[in-house]
Amino acid sequence: MEKSISNLLNLDIESINFKVTSTDGLGIVGKGDGIGALCVVTLRKHGNANL
Repeated sequence: MEKSISNLLNLDIESINFKVTSTDGLGIVGKGDGIGALCVVTLRKHGNANL
């Protein structure tokens, strides 16, 4: 996935990162009765060292 996003957005693969976790049996998702997804994206202007 990182390589695909890197190629699509013409970014260095080192600037792309994924974190994953499980729900450890909690709630509908954890019990296998549903699925869930969450995506957080942080963007910054190229060359902006203040962020």
